[in-house]
Amino acid sequence: MTRPLPARVHHREEARALYPELFERLTSRLYDSDPLMDAFVQAHPHDAVATLDRALRHGLSAVARPRQSLVALVQEAEQALAGQDLAVIDRGGSLLLRSGVLGSVALSFKSLIHGYAAPAGNKPLAFSGRLTQKAARRLNETGRFLQAVVLPGGMHRFGDGFAITMKVRLMHTKVRLMLQDAPGWDMDRWALPVNQHDQVATILLFSSVLIDGLRQCGMCMQPDEQEEYMALWRWVGHVIGVAPDLLPHSVDEARRMEQMIFLTQGEPDEDSRGLAQALLAIPRKERSVQVNPRLVEMQIHVRHGLCRAFVGKKLADALGVEDGPAQHVLPQLQRVLTATAPVRSRIPGYDQLHRWSGKRFWNGLIERVLDNQPATFAPPGALSGRPAA
Repeated sequence: MTRPLPARVHHREEARALYPELFERLTSRLYDSDPLMDAFVQAHPHDAVATLDRALRHGLSAVARPRQSLVALVQEAEQALAGQDLAVIDRGGSLLLRSGVLGSVALSFKSLIHGYAAPAGNKPLAFSGRLTQKAARRLNETGRFLQAVVLPGGMHRFGDGFAITMKVRLMHTKVRLMLQDAPGWDMDRWALPVNQHDQVATILLFSSVLIDGLRQCGMCMQPDEQEEYMALWRWVGHVIGVAPDLLPHSVDEARRMEQMIFLTQGEPDEDSRGLAQALLAIPRKERSVQVNPRLVEMQIHVRHGLCRAFVGKKLADALGVEDGPAQHVLPQLQRVLTATAPVRSRIPGYDQLHRWSGKRFWNGLIERVLDNQPATFAPPGALSGRPAA
């Protein structure tokens, strides 16, 4: 029997009329989980992380008497990898690598903010406390995840990106299993925690939404380059447990999915505002606040302005993002970079230098923010947050 749509789905008739096939494809997966990873986690209640890490780093042969759930999980990914064009996937990551600081800014103040704005999709974060508590650390791990998947070879079988993506998938399943029976989780209102619909929405945040953020910065991107970036994220989505039939096959399809999801998700709630404010206030948690608190507050003011420019007045107001002169920087940057693109493209060696400097920026950023501590992507041991009323 088909389960009724949860209360989280807004503007149903408008969305169904706009994109009937997409509406049915996405909303029908709000109660779908990740059966392969679910089976593995349930079969390894105490050693799931260590067992999976061993199989990812050294192969199934390194695991003594591997259970069928682990074999099925790893072999499915390996078989799917055989059908991937690894050259295209490796080229796809170069778009983000060469974006450098623009990619970091677009990720923080466009992609992640849009994710927090979803009042049902943000509930696992709110319940787990992973973003409001130790917000900087969790966001830095997101940066490490991105860096790993976009580096050449990262999403090959024994690449760091492949391993980290599988660990994030494991974390998602752990959170789902903890939440679905937790007091306070409203299945009829929010649907299944970390469901297939919300998983593909997250893939869009890191792919097509990020592309749009880079365009707002004035970064020049060729159509083929954008499609290769999408191909990389289709593969990341597959490895992280999204059903292949849900993943967009082009940038245009991804944008239609974005529009449908944004239309049906409803207005931001208190959890949305709390998560957004935690992101924007990260400088207050850094050591520099003790040295120059006025400079820190100035940084936060700038972050609010940039965020407002990326997401627009309506969403910024709904999230409590402050007004300020910094919001005018982004349009000016876009005009300058767009106008100078033809000149820069004719400079000998410019593209190679651009990619080298961008890659160096991402490597340096991750090394600095993680402060020589490994990004573990460990599931939370307990639920520590509370949902909005």
